[in-house]
Amino acid sequence: MNSEIDNTESMLRDSKYKEYEQNDFTVFNAYIDSLAYNQKAKIKQISFANKANRLKIIILSLIALLIVSVCLLFWVLSAKGLALTTTAKFNATTSSAKSLENIRSAAKTRLKAEAPTVVELVQPPVLSVDRNFTIFETFNDDQNKLENINSVTTGYQYSNSEEEFPSYQFCYARGNKVMGNARIRIDVAEFSSGKISPHEMDNDGLKQANISQNTFEKLINYCRFESQ
Repeated sequence: MNSEIDNTESMLRDSKYKEYEQNDFTVFNAYIDSLAYNQKAKIKQISFANKANRLKIIILSLIALLIVSVCLLFWVLSAKGLALTTTAKFNATTSSAKSLENIRSAAKTRLKAEAPTVVELVQPPVLSVDRNFTIFETFNDDQNKLENINSVTTGYQYSNSEEEFPSYQFCYARGNKVMGNARIRIDVAEFSSGKISPHEMDNDGLKQANISQNTFEKLINYCRFESQ
């Protein structure tokens, strides 16, 4: 009797079903995924904006550097142009019909004639006056032997009217190019203490004067230096 009851209870226990609860999180997962996607998009947008800002700063810096370089270049060119341009002070051209000796004699005679005369006065005492002067001899390139050169001038400086030989000599050329109100001056060489000191000219100077290096080197052949 008891055995049958136990079997019946065992069968009832085995016949019970286990219950499971199933939840659908599809909507929640989709919401989480959308949040993650939006956050990732914001991070990319911020990164792109930062790169764009850095690129703008680099471009502005390069533009500023370019402007400064151009201004510096113009300043250097202007400085070199001013160095080549000199005022035509104490320059005179002599007549081609007269020789250098005649010009020198005329200058000495004029200076002696203009010398102050001694006045017989006790006061003030008479002071001796020495006057220096410069004589110029110019070669005009009428036959166009020198490219873009108008003339070559040699200057003879005398310390006083009694000096037989110039104490200092110099030579310069005038180009065909006009700057301001005068033709451009090109310093060629100097002669002092029995020694010729040629000048030099770089590529920028040659370009400003509109001459070639070969023409510049020929100029010294037209300088008429005198030696003792």
